[in-house]
Amino acid sequence: MSIKLNDKTIWVGKVDDRDVPFHRLVLTKGTTYNSYLIRSEKPTIIDTVDITFGKEYIDKLEKEINPAEIRYIVINHTEPDHSGGLRTLAAKAKNAIIVCTQAAVYELKEMYKLHDREFKVVKTGDIPDIGGKTLSFIETPYLHTEETMVTYCVEDKTLFPCDIFSTHVANENYFDDMESNDILEDFRIYYKLIMHPHRMYEREMIEKIKDLEIDVIAPSHGYILREGARDFIQIYDEMSSNIGSSRKTLVLFSSMTGNTKKMTGDSVCFRKFKENEGGPGVCISCREILNQIFRTGKPMA
Repeated sequence: MSIKLNDKTIWVGKVDDRDVPFHRLVLTKGTTYNSYLIRSEKPTIIDTVDITFGKEYIDKLEKEINPAEIRYIVINHTEPDHSGGLRTLAAKAKNAIIVCTQAAVYELKEMYKLHDREFKVVKTGDIPDIGGKTLSFIETPYLHTEETMVTYCVEDKTLFPCDIFSTHVANENYFDDMESNDILEDFRIYYKLIMHPHRMYEREMIEKIKDLEIDVIAPSHGYILREGARDFIQIYDEMSSNIGSSRKTLVLFSSMTGNTKKMTGDSVCFRKFKENEGGPGVCISCREILNQIFRTGKPMA
C-alpha cells in the first residue's frame, strides 16, 4: 500500500528499527529515511535513503514507478543517510537529472562516481516546473553542512526540509496525526542533539520560509508533520532564539616577543574580534599556551 501525502506524492523511504549508530549517538528508537516520489508529468524524487538500504530502496521504488521514467532526483543534503541510495537509483534512472546546490555537486560526483551524469545546480529563488508541479529551492547552508538546501512544492504547500524538523523514531504510522503518543518530546530531543549547535543558521532558515504557505512538513527522518505544521516551526523559532546566551570563546595564543600578547589586551584588533564574536552572554577569555607549559612543566588542564 502506498503511503500518500497527497494524490501525486508518496513516501518511498525505509523504516530502520535497529539500534542505529548515528554520528556520536546510538538511536535506540531507530529512525526512518524518508524519500518522496512526486508523480508529476516529470516524475521527481526528493532525497533517497541510507546507503545500507540502496537495493531494498530500488526494489520498493520499482513497485511504484519505472525508474527510467524519473526525470529529476533532488538531493537536499549529501550525507549518506539521505543520498545513500543515489548511486543505485542513478544506475536505474538513466535519464534523470540530479538537482542540488553548487556545493553538493563535487561531493556527489566523488562519493558515488557520477562524473558522467547531468547535474542541475539550483540556488535560492529558482522555481523549476516539473510538469504540473512547481518546486522552489532555498539554500540553508550549515544546517547542518555547507551544501544543504530545502525544497518547497508550491501547489501542495509542502516543505521538504531534509534534516530540519525531523525526529529519530522508527515509526510505521508515518504521520504525526496518526500517532497515538505525543511526539513533541522526540521532536525536541532531536532538535537539541542535532540542530541546536547550528541555531544561528536556523534563525536564517526561519526567516527564509516565514512567508511560505506550509500545510505539510515532510522531513527526511521520522514523522511527516501535517497537523499544525506551523506549530513545529514555532518550536524551532523559540528554541533557537537563545543564540546569544551562555556562550564561551577561548582564545589560545603563544607570544615569543610579547607582541601577540599585547594584541589580546585592549588593542584595536582584539576589540574588533570581540565585536564580531561577542554579544550578550558571551564570555571571551585568553590563555597563553607556551607560558603555561614552561612555567609549570604541564599542559593546560
